[in-house]
Formats: sequence, structure tokens, C-alpha cells
Amino acid sequence: MGVLPALILICLSRTRFNAQEYTVFLIGAIMFCGGLADRFQYSALVAGLVCGMVTANFCLHRLRALSIVVHGEKTIYIALLILLGAGWQFRADLTLAAAVLYFLSRAAGKVFGVFAATRVFKPRYAVPPRLGLGMISEGGLAVAIVLNAGLVYPRLSDVLVTIVVLSVILNEYISPHLIVKQLGETLHLSETRFQAAKNHEKDSDRI
Repeated sequence: MGVLPALILICLSRTRFNAQEYTVFLIGAIMFCGGLADRFQYSALVAGLVCGMVTANFCLHRLRALSIVVHGEKTIYIALLILLGAGWQFRADLTLAAAVLYFLSRAAGKVFGVFAATRVFKPRYAVPPRLGLGMISEGGLAVAIVLNAGLVYPRLSDVLVTIVVLSVILNEYISPHLIVKQLGETLHLSETRFQAAKNHEKDSDRI
């Protein structure tokens, strides 16, 4: 489903264009991909994934497309949040408990995942035991998934939106502090390990 929009974008990219025109090409391909997926009742996320894969592998100007998407990420993220909030019907019921459970389980998964990875792969550098807390920030992908799920499952739309919106707000509020804290711990452990190795080298030279 995403192959046709990708082929159109690749054909358009073979013509002469400036940065503004290529941005129009890219936005048009994305909108056409989403509309085509909706017309045939197909997942817009999967169609977009296929479109991106084909474009990344066969488009001559894929780096320019990537640069445009990266520079417009914050704008797209804010637009998704506005669309999500416009259709959000908040209700104080068991959904709040589900949101808390989702937040805690996600944070625990991040911490346990990093902890398990350091035990399995045993990196040579120092890794703080709670480094996973520095990766709890949620990007626009979670919002896009909820918007797509709301179209596929309208009855669960309000529940999913409530869970994800509350989680995004909380995660984005506390994640900067956690990232700075974990980076500080990483630098401290690295400095301590470097100093210990330096002292050990001095002791060896004395012997």
C-alpha cells in the first residue's frame, strides 16, 4: 500500500526542485499514503512504514527527505498532540489506574531491559544500574499509534488516548531531569573508573 506513494515521490525527486518544492512533494506523498490506506481500510502506520522503506532504499534524495523530517519533527509532534487533544474525552474512572499501571510497567521495562543487557553483553565501560530511567521519554510515534488505533477501534479510542496522553505528559515532564541525572552518574562512574586505572598504573610503575 505504501509502494505507490513512494514511487510517486521517487519520480518527482528526479526533476529539478528547490527545498520548498521538495517539502511539498514529501508532504503530498505522506498525505496520499494516509488517504490511500484509509480508503482501503489499511493501517496508515504500516503503509507509511513501507513508503519510508522504499524511499530510503531507492530515492536519490533520501538524505534530504530525512533532513526535512528531522527538522519538522517537533512541529509534527505538536500537530499530533493538538489533533489528539481535540478528540480527547477525559473520564475519571478505572482508565486512570490503567494509565498509572502503563507508566510504571513501561518504566520498569526500561530499567530491567538495560540491567539485563549489561549483564548479558558485559560492556567494558561503567553503566549506572538505573540508566533505563533516562530513556522513558515518549516521542510522536506513541501518539501516532494511538491515533491510528482510534480509527481502527473507535470504542477503545477514549481509553487509549487517556492512557497515552497522561503517560506522555508525565514522561515528558520528568524525563529531562532523569536524563541529566543518569548522564551525571555515567560521567561520575567513568571518572571513578579512569582514576582507579590511573592509580593502578602508578602503583605498577613503582613496583
